[in-house]
Amino acid sequence: MENVFYVYDFAGNTDDEKIDACLAMAKKVEKRTIVFNKKDYHISKAIEIPSDTEVIVDNCMIKQKNEVFDNIFRGDNLTIDSENPYGYPVEIRNLKNIKIIGKGTAILEGPDVHKKGRHPFFAGNEGDHSFQKEIQEMIGDYWGYRTHHINFACCDGFELADLTIRKTSGWAITLDVCCNGYVHDIYFDVDVKNGDGVDFRSGCHDCIVERIKGLTTDDSVALNATSKGIGTYPCGRIMYPSDLATPLKTTKETRDIYNIKIRDVETCGRHHGVIVLASNGCQVHDIEIDGFTETNRTPEEMEGRLWGLWRESAIKIYTGYGTDYTAGDIYNVTVKNVKAKYADAAVYCNCEVKNVVLENISNEGEGEVCKLDYPDGITIK
Repeated sequence: MENVFYVYDFAGNTDDEKIDACLAMAKKVEKRTIVFNKKDYHISKAIEIPSDTEVIVDNCMIKQKNEVFDNIFRGDNLTIDSENPYGYPVEIRNLKNIKIIGKGTAILEGPDVHKKGRHPFFAGNEGDHSFQKEIQEMIGDYWGYRTHHINFACCDGFELADLTIRKTSGWAITLDVCCNGYVHDIYFDVDVKNGDGVDFRSGCHDCIVERIKGLTTDDSVALNATSKGIGTYPCGRIMYPSDLATPLKTTKETRDIYNIKIRDVETCGRHHGVIVLASNGCQVHDIEIDGFTETNRTPEEMEGRLWGLWRESAIKIYTGYGTDYTAGDIYNVTVKNVKAKYADAAVYCNCEVKNVVLENISNEGEGEVCKLDYPDGITIK
């Protein structure tokens, strides 16, 4: 078929070389489909996807080799700073029309052994956990955007679907100043510090998320509008930035999150199922959450888990990180058809909001149904 490129057919001594050869040929046409099939692929660097590209993972696994510290997929719209490769890019160009679609059993899997690095903040302090030591695994928020399995910035038009994502190094899917997207039918199996599922950062709008399942060790779906300007890294415990497009977040459109629909999430895990978070002057508005079920924590799911399973709430609407929330920065939010089972509260709101509607909320466990620190502005049906 014209403009369809099969990675398996390209020459190379390693899977990285085969992928590079395939991408080089595929970029010669205006639009392209790239197919991973016939075998599992073991990679040592990120696969950088150009605009107008559909990637099909057809009954195979794309797996990072041991000690790889990088994304599995990211856009090719970044100019990486050679002097600071894990910091902000020198340039972010616009990206459009990206699809990563699974067929059959399609798996994106991180390394069996994480890379280790020196964290100067913890120098001389062993702490109680591996992430509180001077030499530690490079996982979670401390280590920035290279811990994300899929990371897209400034992308208009995207679809991520029918994938199993496991053994992440941090957030599984991160979208930063992205719009007009559809994320659906994703299964997460995550056991790592800051193990978010789908994470929308400041500037995202007009997206749909639905049919998300599995286990996450942080928020399964996060709407996180907290951008506060360009930081200098290391910044306290944070070695590298997680939000690549922060230097572009100078207008309301690039700082707020709005017009997001989240449907049919069924997960268990830590912290929260879905969050709506605003701080530092950012706003989150016109959000619809319809259908969240906290699933069973079976012995099989618990076996060998380092991070345990506990949730403060199934749905949390809040401000945090200490600065610049104005009453009503979160507004026009509908949350309905929530079934908590283990969480301390089915819905928890810790800030002053406007026009938030809660409908058909239940908690089968011993926790509260609705915990509202500021009930004004909230309607319960």
